[in-house]
Amino acid sequence: MARTSFTKPIIVISKCLNQAACRWDGDCLRYPFVRALRRYALLVPVCPEMEIGLGCPREKIWIFDRDGRLSLEQPATGRKLTKAMRSFARHHIRSLAEAEGFLLKSKSPSCGIRDTKRFDNGNSPRIVGRGPGLYAAQALKSFPEAAVEDEIRLENPRVREHWLTRLYVLAAFRSLRKRPSVGRLETFHNRNVVLFAAYNRKRTGGLKRVMALLSEEPLEDVLERYETNLHLILKRPARPKAMVEAMSPAYEHYAGHLDKAERRAYRKLVEECASGEAPVNEIRKLIQVWAVRYDKDFTREHSLYRPYPGPLAQE
Repeated sequence: MARTSFTKPIIVISKCLNQAACRWDGDCLRYPFVRALRRYALLVPVCPEMEIGLGCPREKIWIFDRDGRLSLEQPATGRKLTKAMRSFARHHIRSLAEAEGFLLKSKSPSCGIRDTKRFDNGNSPRIVGRGPGLYAAQALKSFPEAAVEDEIRLENPRVREHWLTRLYVLAAFRSLRKRPSVGRLETFHNRNVVLFAAYNRKRTGGLKRVMALLSEEPLEDVLERYETNLHLILKRPARPKAMVEAMSPAYEHYAGHLDKAERRAYRKLVEECASGEAPVNEIRKLIQVWAVRYDKDFTREHSLYRPYPGPLAQE
């Protein structure tokens, strides 16, 4: 069986994350994960604040919430920046023909995806809420099905696992949509169906019913239905227990090669992963070791065992 290859996902990334010194304080954040991403993804760096003419370093900008109306301002200079930022966000995101995901700077007034502070308008402003920055809000609106995260949340192994899985599944589906055929859709489905079932067994059953329509409906209509279900399946992370159970056939396949100590260690790891005590990817790494030793073809049949390039799990 051929070696696994991956379509590179298109990821819009905050430029200050290991890309360029463009933060408000003139710094560039060290984020080693981005170094690995460069090899396996197509990165589209952006610094919305620099793009609207703010220098580097620059005075801080804040989001004010005045009775539900948001205003982006630079208090030290008195500059009102809402119109410029929203205009840039609309035009930049409209220029993106495709994007599987976004990796944006947490808490940023432009790029924060959920935790940007919002202040009232008093003499001593206080925090009255949190939400997305102005650029991120437009990204979330324009790309509702994209995998969107920030660098802080990606420190959580389960969040990173889900984000990477979505990116590479969606990138593979983009490749399929560019050169559609019944055979390529069947190959995509067969390779991913076990992974999808671990995410959502009921909706994966719906995908199987969609596949049955290939003999009755035009391919483009089937692809539209398939894509709708695909996004619903990947909307939320898979439960750790479901992922562990889905990978159990690999243990059964390789068990005859393992000694008692190895089988005991596997059972202990299963308990830890199913409970959330250890990342599910620890089982996947162990299965890949067995594959290298005994039989690579088994794990190459299903994306469940390698849904994204392995080095991205190591960073």
